[in-house]
Amino acid sequence: MNFSEDQIKNINDALAQLKQSSIFGNSERNYRILSFLVDSYLKQVHVKESILEIELFGDKDNSISYDGKVRVYMYNLRKKLEEYYRTDGAKAKIKFIVKKGQYNLSIEEQNTNEKSNSAKNTKLPYYIIIALAIALIALIYPKTEKYFEETYCWTPFFDKEATSCCVGDHFMVIGKTPNGKRSTQYLNEVNSNKDFDNLLKSDNPDREGLTKAPFSFVTKMGPVSTARLSQWFTNHNKKLSVVMESEISPDIITRNNVVYIGPFRTMDFFSTMFLNNSKVFSYDGKDIILKKTGSKIRNMHVKNSREDHVMVSFNKMGNSGLDIIYFAGNNDIGVMAAVKNFTNKAWLKSFYKELPNTKTYFNALFKVDGIGRTELSCELIEIELL
Repeated sequence: MNFSEDQIKNINDALAQLKQSSIFGNSERNYRILSFLVDSYLKQVHVKESILEIELFGDKDNSISYDGKVRVYMYNLRKKLEEYYRTDGAKAKIKFIVKKGQYNLSIEEQNTNEKSNSAKNTKLPYYIIIALAIALIALIYPKTEKYFEETYCWTPFFDKEATSCCVGDHFMVIGKTPNGKRSTQYLNEVNSNKDFDNLLKSDNPDREGLTKAPFSFVTKMGPVSTARLSQWFTNHNKKLSVVMESEISPDIITRNNVVYIGPFRTMDFFSTMFLNNSKVFSYDGKDIILKKTGSKIRNMHVKNSREDHVMVSFNKMGNSGLDIIYFAGNNDIGVMAAVKNFTNKAWLKSFYKELPNTKTYFNALFKVDGIGRTELSCELIEIELL
């Protein structure tokens, strides 16, 4: 099939108009994929998953997609196209379609005038409209309820195209040991470049000869919890990208929802946002404090070293309108237990009995008991509804 110049122009014009929409204007990845599919359509090239894997993600050494990311992106693209033709593109003359289970694009021409006239001339009796509405609600409502039962506070994260998982890492320095050798060290008082600069300006004799290490480190909570979250997002056909807190860029919090995993005593980038609107808890940059008693949670009584406290805070992220959920605890077992529970459908259903609805923001403090750091239990000891 050969396309005329007018057909090619109309298709390219429709693509350019789509790019200017509110739906695709801020979705570079989806527009890039659609552009590739349009180009393949015009060149009459059959698109396979392996071709998309190579062309869009640069995996030229692997012709098979093992992690399913192409299927996830195609799912998101179809949803974006459906939304576009319901809203901004409702009057578009050309409609781009990617059918479920396919990677090749199809194109339809829409006669918007006929649709408009048909809508004007077709009038249904009110009782038929009511009956149709009731039937539609009956079909949608169980699915919606099931969706919320499975996701709860994750719903806004799954509604977005992408979420960033920020892992709190520890700042490292290089200095002399007592025997005069240089080695990599972790200093409790140094958690950021600012802390490091302040130490160098201080009178502390230990500052002599210190330099910033070219790397940081994370404890067990980082990889274990990130792996569990990645599986949770994959199960819901959503993308989760991972970044170290020391490497995070400010623009991330203007584009993506965020999941924070890490210690609260080393929190740097998010320290000014963490618990900033709480009336029950406060955060002084090093510790979480119960306002009513003034006690720091690290000093709260625990029976043995296998116990810990972890804060799970679900909130808005500054003035961006995006959401963030923190899993913040200074020891591995607290964060690992909280992430494990919040990615468990049955546990989530039980926990949400504490909340008035699935859209409620909250700060929840848990005490965690670990046996061998594998069998972890979470006990809710304080919750604040926001």
